[in-house]
Amino acid sequence: ALVAQNLKGGEKSVAAPVATASRAEVTPSVEDELRSRLSASQLRIVQLAAEVHRLNLKVEEMTRENQELRTAVQHHSLAVTTETETEPVLDVRTLPQRPVSMYETRESLRAQAALSGAMPQSEEVVRRTDQVTKRIQELWATMQSPDTR
Repeated sequence: ALVAQNLKGGEKSVAAPVATASRAEVTPSVEDELRSRLSASQLRIVQLAAEVHRLNLKVEEMTRENQELRTAVQHHSLAVTTETETEPVLDVRTLPQRPVSMYETRESLRAQAALSGAMPQSEEVVRRTDQVTKRIQELWATMQSPDTR
């Protein structure tokens, strides 16, 4: 005996064999319907497996790209750090000092410092602060730009 199951949502009724029904009682149309559903399910499984494989490849690609970007950022930050470290720094010892002897006047030391091009300390601080601000702005702009991600 066959029992018709009405599926929810207005789908068509499909005749399904009752547990006590013999193999001979299953109509060919029901068997064909089940076979077509099985092959459609298997095809869907193959498609989903291919999609999972494609997504895994994309994740691997993105991971490699992320690692390359991190390495590039680290090298860039090291270059910026090295660049700022190699800039001339005012040495306290080169600033105007007291005369070494009573025959050497302070004016000669000031003239010597002016000739060497030493910057006053406040100007040096302002220059370095401006440089740090500029580097931070460049870094922020790099982080915000969508085409570098």
